[in-house]
Amino acid sequence: MERVEACSTIALGALEDPALPVRVEAAGAIRSLLAASENPRVADILRPALPKILESCFKIMSDVGSDDVVQALQIVIDRFGDEIAPYAVALAKQLAQAFSAYASAGGDDDEAAMAAAQCVGAMAATLQSLDDNKDNVYAQIEPFLVPVLSQIFGSSEGEFIEYFED
Repeated sequence: MERVEACSTIALGALEDPALPVRVEAAGAIRSLLAASENPRVADILRPALPKILESCFKIMSDVGSDDVVQALQIVIDRFGDEIAPYAVALAKQLAQAFSAYASAGGDDDEAAMAAAQCVGAMAATLQSLDDNKDNVYAQIEPFLVPVLSQIFGSSEGEFIEYFED
């Protein structure tokens, strides 16, 4: 159990590293720790750092189009679903911006296409984590989600519909 705790702490620290590749790997490590570990201690260690983890993922997403980072964000949302509501508006805004950037990269960029699809998945996970629209959060995130849905379903060639396959 000590190794998992040490890895969690190291990954959190690496999110603040000045080198972008280190931060990308740290987000991937957090994703792996949350996805693979049934150890409740991992969540206990990462929970207080939830705002930092989200902020770091947003920063990395703005710096580089990485589907691994968006997937890490989705797993964080899934694992901490009950605690995501205070961040739902910021998540929707960042994910919508990221989706737009990744989707505009064109069909030749497979990693950007995968990142765009992961953004849609993370948006869905965010919506699922909300508790019966408490504090009217849906109305607050609607302005960010409607353009994404319009881009996906409004495309005449259906080029973005693949983002909804899952």
